[in-house]
Parts: sequence; structure tokens; C-alpha cells
Amino acid sequence: MADKMRAIVAALNEAPFSRNYNLISFDSLDPQRLLQELSDVLRVIDNQPSIDIRSENAADTAMRIFNTLRILKYKPPTDPEELAEWREGVVEGSKQAIYPVLEWLLPRVEELQQRSYLARFLVKVDIPGELQDVEVVNLINECDNLMEHFKMVHQEASAIRSDTMMTEDVRADLKAMDTEKEQLSRRIDKVQRKTENIPNREKHVQMAALLRDESEREAQLALQKQEQRTALVHAEQRLQRLQQAIGEARSAVEALQPEDVMRKLEEDIQIHSYLANDKLPKEIEAKRAIVHDLAKVASQPALDQSDIEQLKKLMEDTNEEIVKLTDERDSKDEAGDDKMSIYRHQAATVERKKTIIAQKLQEARQEMASAEQEVRERKSQMRDAEGNEIVTSVQFKNYVNKLRTKTNGYKKKRSELQDLRAELGVLARTEEILRSQFETVKLEIEEHGGTMLPAEDEPMKQQRPKTAKPESKDVNELKTMVDGLSSRLNDQKTSVAPLLSDLRIAREQFQSKSDAYTTKKQHYDATAASLESGYSRLDDEVKSMRDDSNANESAAFKLEVELKILRVLLERVEADARGDGKAFKDIIQDRIYQAEEESKKLQTESASFQGDNKEGAARQMKLWRDLMKVMEVKNSVMKQRLPSDMTTRAKSRMLAPTDLMRSFNAGSDVPIGDQRASGTLIKRPATRQGSAQSRMA
Repeated sequence: MADKMRAIVAALNEAPFSRNYNLISFDSLDPQRLLQELSDVLRVIDNQPSIDIRSENAADTAMRIFNTLRILKYKPPTDPEELAEWREGVVEGSKQAIYPVLEWLLPRVEELQQRSYLARFLVKVDIPGELQDVEVVNLINECDNLMEHFKMVHQEASAIRSDTMMTEDVRADLKAMDTEKEQLSRRIDKVQRKTENIPNREKHVQMAALLRDESEREAQLALQKQEQRTALVHAEQRLQRLQQAIGEARSAVEALQPEDVMRKLEEDIQIHSYLANDKLPKEIEAKRAIVHDLAKVASQPALDQSDIEQLKKLMEDTNEEIVKLTDERDSKDEAGDDKMSIYRHQAATVERKKTIIAQKLQEARQEMASAEQEVRERKSQMRDAEGNEIVTSVQFKNYVNKLRTKTNGYKKKRSELQDLRAELGVLARTEEILRSQFETVKLEIEEHGGTMLPAEDEPMKQQRPKTAKPESKDVNELKTMVDGLSSRLNDQKTSVAPLLSDLRIAREQFQSKSDAYTTKKQHYDATAASLESGYSRLDDEVKSMRDDSNANESAAFKLEVELKILRVLLERVEADARGDGKAFKDIIQDRIYQAEEESKKLQTESASFQGDNKEGAARQMKLWRDLMKVMEVKNSVMKQRLPSDMTTRAKSRMLAPTDLMRSFNAGSDVPIGDQRASGTLIKRPATRQGSAQSRMA
């Protein structure tokens, strides 16, 4: 919002508005003043004097602003609710509605001024059809011709203005070229004075001219070579696309089946036959009738009020006659019990749907033809502009597939590179640890009086003396030297022997520990794998047992509820058998009596609505008979499932099918047993097994 306000304020402070606002003063404007600013901006764009909205009606102000924005082609919100809120916000001077309008108007003031100027002369006036006569039509045609003439004149004026601007540019270019010409002439004179005393000057000038010509020719040849390469690349790309299209066409042809082609051709033939034989002749006849009516109307003299009254009266009489004939036809159909009327209606409906579908098919084909023509034009325009072919959908899909393959390969290589980087980090850290351990070992060896041998990348080379001639020829001296070297060698061997034994022991220990580590690692991996598989198996078993437990709990709950219902039913039946309290049969008879009274009342109330609808009454009677049969079957099933020790009195007190039907009509809840004992109503349970009471209901 701050950036939007900053742009609006900067545009308002510039010409032609020159408001001298800042962010604070502009944000503190009241709604009426903000609406005044919008009105002033629109009046400046229209090149009209400003209007004080306080002296103007609010409706007129809103209509003027909305019409101006419509002419300037401002796009308001498309949603109906948002559009209503935006219009209300503009009328009330809301910031949320006016700021976007100002943000759209201010950067393109010159363009909108041109559009507003043209709209004064090119906006057509909408005249209702009932007000159009011959003179009005002639005036409309004349206005259209004048608009076309104005467009041509405006285009010529714009071209002349552009030519005038181009003339000024050419003049400026000529002045600049004259200045450059003077500078070049001075430089040429200066160069000539310098080269006058050079021998063979003419020959050098000729060679320079030849060099310049060859350089220009080389540049032209390089440009031609580049153009030829570009054309070759385009030709190769086009050849590749055509080969790919040929392959796709061949594959499509190979995939085609003769039955499918014949079926498609038969459908096309049927559609075209229908269009050519049924639809188009009807449309032509309808158009001819319209043309005939229009010609008849055009040939008639001008109508006055009396003629209009006569036509209205004739229309009313015709409508009354149509209604009368329709009633007579309907009465004849009802009296004659015409069984074919339904089929005629269905055939008319099918014919109407067929006509609508054919119209839609024709419109869709026209749209497809126009779209294909537009696509071809766009392709030719792009081919002329860029020299490239348009990529088809199949080519784009192939490109996307190749890109997806390369993307997957790139992701795979990137993951491998990340793994290598991680391994490099691990190795670097290992190297640091080994170096620290090496320094520690080195310090320990030095503390014990030992020394570390320097590591050499290359094997030590024995340095031979420059000459094999001994320094001394004395035998005794040579013997002494050999003895000293032998003693030193023995001392070195003696000192190295314990180190070698320690090294051998350390290597054996390392080898044994490495073997033990490998064995334990394998055992650990095997144990971990077995534990993981056992854990997953136990997890699956626990889930299945939990599901079984939940299912058993729900089944147990349902069985407990059914058991309670059966116990209550048994208690009430036993109480009824003992004769305690009011008998179950008496309760049912009271309910039946109430239901009969209510049924009589409803029959008297609905007598006026039933009329002579015998078919509905017969259908209702059939439904009641079916319901009675269902009740009888349920009652027989209930008698078969009653306990064997139930008394004959309890069996005799069971509801008859007619009583059950009346009780069912009276209400879905039937009181069972003594209400003083429990005061509850047994409803039809929703369990699959059900209960005795649910079977009775």
C-alpha cells in the first residue's frame, strides 16, 4: 500500500495536476475529497473543465465516473459480489476502491487522453429496436460511414505527425553528419600532410584500399556463413520434426482399425445427411419466411395508432383461439384415451434435442474452423518473424519426457555427488583423527627415548661413491674399519630385534581383534535384522488383535443391548400373562382407537384434495395391501420364534396385521407392556439380528 501511495502522490505532484501532496496529506484526505481527486483526474483525461461534486447529484457523479472508466477500458472485478463492493466503494470514496483506479490511470495519462478523444467520435449510440424506423436506420448508417471516414482521417493525421517528427529527426541527423563531415575532412587533411613525404605513398594507399575491401568482403562472407549455418540448423530441426511427425502419423495409421474408420465415416455421413436433408432446409425455409415477412412489413405503409390497436386485437384473438384449440385437443386426448400421445411427446422431445445438438455441433465446427485458421495465421506470423516452426503438442510431450529423463539423471548424479562429498568429509575427519593419534604416539615414543623414522614417498637410493678407489691402502686400517662397521651393524640388529618382536605381536593382536570385530559385526547385523523382522511381525499381530478386540467389544455391546431388549419384552409378556396392570391388548386397542379417530379426521380433511383421482387411490390401496401382507408375514415369523413355554393367552394377545398397520400409521414408537413399570418406548433397533419387537414393528 505504501508503494502504491508513493507512486500516486508522485504522479499527482507532476504536471498537469501539480497537487503538491505528500504521503501524510494524501493519506489524510476524506472520502469526498478523494472522490473529487478521481473526478478531476478523469476530467483532465477527457480534456474538460473540473466539476465540483458537491454541486452535482451523487447518482450523476457515479454514472459519469463509471461511464468514463468504461470508455477508458478499465477492468473492474469480474466477480458479481466484488463488483458490487467496488462500485459501492467508488461511490463512497473508499481508499481500497479508488487507489487501484488512480494507480492504473496516472501512469498512462497521454494514452488515455488519446483514447478519450477518439471515444467522443467513435462510441456508438444504442437505440432500441422498437424505436428504429427507416429514417433512424439511415441516420445510423450515415453515422457509421462518418466514423469510418474519421478513422481514415485520424490515421492520416497521425501519419503526418509521425512524418513531421521524422523530418525533425532527419534534420538533426543531417546536422550531426555535417559536423562529422567537417571533423573527417580536417583529419584527412592532417593525415595527407603527414603522408606527403612517405615514399611509394600511392602504392600504400592502393594496398590499404584493397585491404579495406577484403576486410569488408570477409565480414560479408562471415555474415553469410553465419546465416547459412542458422538456416542449416533450422532446416535440420524442421527435418527432424517432419520425420517425427511422419513416424507419429505412421504409428497412428498402423494403430487404426478398419472397423473404427468405417464407424467414424458412417457417423460423419449420418451427421452430414441430417444437416443437409433435415436441418439446413428447415433453417433456409425459416430464413425465407423471415425475409418474406420483413419484405411484407417493408412494403406496407407506415403504421399509425389505430393500425397498432387493430394488430394487438388480432394478436389477442389469435392467442385466445390457440388456447381454445389446445384445450379442445387435450380434452379429445383425455376422452379418447390416446395411448400414442406419450410417444408423440417423447418423439417431439427427441427431435427437439436432436435439433439443439445439431446446432451446437455446427457452431462447434465453425469455432474449430476459425480456431484452426487463427492457429495457421499465428504459425505463419511466427515463422515469418522468427524463422522457427511451431512445436506441436506431441513434440512438446516428447520434449517434456526427455527433460524429465534428464532431470531424473541430474538428480541421481547430484545425489551421488552429495554422497561423495559426505564421504570426503568423513575421510577428512578420519585423516584429522589419525593425525592427532599419530602426534600422540609420536610424543609417547619421544618420551620413552625413541625416534620416529621419516616417511619417504620414494625408496631410498644407495649413494655410491664417485669412485671405487678406497681412501687408504693400509690393510690394518681397512680391517679396523670393517670391524667397526660389523660391530655397529650388530648393535643395530640387537636394538631392532625387540622392536620387530613387538611389531609382530602387535600385528597378531590387531589381526585377532579385527577378526573378532568382523565376527561380532556380522552377528550384530544378523541379530538386528532378526529383531527387526520379529518386531514388524509382532506389530502386525498386535494391530490385528487390537482390531479383533474392537470388533468383539462392539459385537458384545450389541448383544448386551439386544439381551436387555429381550428381557424387557419377556418381563412385559409375563406380566401380561399374569394379568398385572393394564393388559397389553387393551393398550394396543386404545392406540388403535386413537389411530382410527385420527385417520377419520385426516380423511375428512383430505377429502377436498383427493377429488376424482382414482388411479392414486388404487395405487394407495395396493400399497396398503402390500403392507398388510408384510405385516402378516412378520407376525407369523414372530409366532414361530416365540418361546415354547409362552402361554396361549400371551399368544392370543399378539397384534393382528390390521392392528399393527394402524399402530404403525399412528406412530413409529409402540408402547410395550406396562408403562407404569418402565415408562419407556421400545423402538425399532438398527441391529442386523433385530429383536422380537423390531420384527413386530
